[in-house]
Amino acid sequence: MIKAHKLKNLLENHFFSDLKLKSYKTKTIPAKKLLTFNRFDIAFKLVYLEMLHFDAQFTKDIYKEHIRAFSLGKFIEPANDNKKSFEKFVNDFNETFEDIKKNGFDNCKTLIPLSKNGSIANGAHRVASAIFLKKTVDCVQIETDDHIYDYKFFYDRNVSAEILDLVATRFVEYADNMHIVFLWPTAKGHDKEIENIIPNIVYRKEMVLTPNGAHNLLSQTYYGEEWLGNVENDFKGAKSKLAECFKSFDPVRVVAFQADGLDEAFKIKNKIRVLFNVGKHSVHITDTKEEAARVARVIFNNN
Repeated sequence: MIKAHKLKNLLENHFFSDLKLKSYKTKTIPAKKLLTFNRFDIAFKLVYLEMLHFDAQFTKDIYKEHIRAFSLGKFIEPANDNKKSFEKFVNDFNETFEDIKKNGFDNCKTLIPLSKNGSIANGAHRVASAIFLKKTVDCVQIETDDHIYDYKFFYDRNVSAEILDLVATRFVEYADNMHIVFLWPTAKGHDKEIENIIPNIVYRKEMVLTPNGAHNLLSQTYYGEEWLGNVENDFKGAKSKLAECFKSFDPVRVVAFQADGLDEAFKIKNKIRVLFNVGKHSVHITDTKEEAARVARVIFNNN
């Protein structure tokens, strides 16, 4: 436990009004557990860190674009007088990363504040650095509201689909509890019901495919299934699956989401099947992290 007045040395000033208790419990957790659907912004920072030592301009541009969206083009951070230009953001991030790389997360200097519901309220650069370096962070949960920086936040602020696709792919690759839903064209409508059934949506995309494209996607989505066939027979099982899943060539709806285990993912799949009442040909959901990451690389890009 730590006294509230001592927290004031470890948190940013604007959180002081949220300290309602006399003392708080801190906890040490793997940073990756803080990669949640409402903090899509962390994945932008992971993209930047992956190419940091190669000085790749395109990842710096991606990082700049998400800071532009955050600050509405002003490149300032209201709670931090030191960040008043993009160069300041870059330098500060680089210094944070190198410090955590060398010294680990120092809970004598700072803590990560968590909201009432347990997601990060500040410290995304520190968390991203720790995720990339596979380190733990020290956190404290306080009485502050969730900070919602999900994919819709950046979409609404005109971040391009190409960038959002790349960032979503990285999110899926880093997070452990990811699944991807494919709603085939046989399953029509019910958008609102789908959003109520699927929790913690990380990213959503629609794709219009040709018959050949649909065949290729099914070959990737069901890769490893015995009935699918193989390269030698042109995945012959995909042809019959195509006839059932693609009664039309309306858009395929794809939703990446976080679930509390595979059992929850199965329950979601069953609810969707009941909603559309067309058997197994309405939906596919990935089972494993590896499968989710593999199909994310296939679908979250313009190709």
